[in-house]
Amino acid sequence: MGNDGGSIPLRRELVKEKTKEEKADQRIQTITLWFYCALSKQPLKEPIVADHGGKLYNRESILEFLLDRKNAYGDADTICPYLKSLKDVKTLKLTRIASNEADKKPNIQHDIEMPTQFICPLTMREMNGRYPFVFLWSCGCVFLEKALAELKSTECPVCNEKFTQSEIVPINPLPEKQKSLIDTWKAQKKSSKRKKSSHSNEKSDSDGKKSSPPPKDKEDSNKRIKKEKPNSSVKINGTSVSRILEKYSTKNSALDGNAAIKGIFIDKSAPATNDSNFICKNTFNRYA
Repeated sequence: MGNDGGSIPLRRELVKEKTKEEKADQRIQTITLWFYCALSKQPLKEPIVADHGGKLYNRESILEFLLDRKNAYGDADTICPYLKSLKDVKTLKLTRIASNEADKKPNIQHDIEMPTQFICPLTMREMNGRYPFVFLWSCGCVFLEKALAELKSTECPVCNEKFTQSEIVPINPLPEKQKSLIDTWKAQKKSSKRKKSSHSNEKSDSDGKKSSPPPKDKEDSNKRIKKEKPNSSVKINGTSVSRILEKYSTKNSALDGNAAIKGIFIDKSAPATNDSNFICKNTFNRYA
């Protein structure tokens, strides 16, 4: 037997087995999420921002995306289509690690560890994806999730700014958690817009009711104007205003009856004359 060109088949050649699903390397995924911008795929560098779902971006990349949404990044519609302005992201206040390793450029290699850039200011834990981190939307400070939970305080331990439990956002959570956070934020945004629009409409209606309609005729408007009498208590150089007004009114009445003063002025109702000496009319003149 043998030497006849025959072969012995193996089991894997005769029995068809189910193909295993290819899984991405968990370590590479972690490095991509925690050390690279989710939009531009460039290494994270300050200033770093995060959205309501906990994704990390370079602020520069977000600005480029907002200025040119169609041509800036090809996959932006699948990564962050909900970002409309810089108000939709928060600039993070990160604590940089005091080490020369943080200055090295990160690279994706299986045999080299990624240099960590930032740490938790409370526990000094490295922010490299091994431990869950959170940030406060009110101030942007970043902490280890466990450390912030143990404090049981409503004030930021770094900047002392108050925050609520709803303002605690996890960084790079699971996809299901991330989607629920984005949906919750979208619903809150819509409800706040509705409240603002309803409030503005109510304010405009109240202003319209308070404003009085304009007067129809001039007579009606004149009736509303009240004549104010001079205040007798006010004095000028020790003399009350009422006495000064009475004094000048009596002088004017005395001057009205003086014929000499009346003769100086021309009566417009009288017929016009060609008198050349009208300026010196009814006055003494040596050449008269």
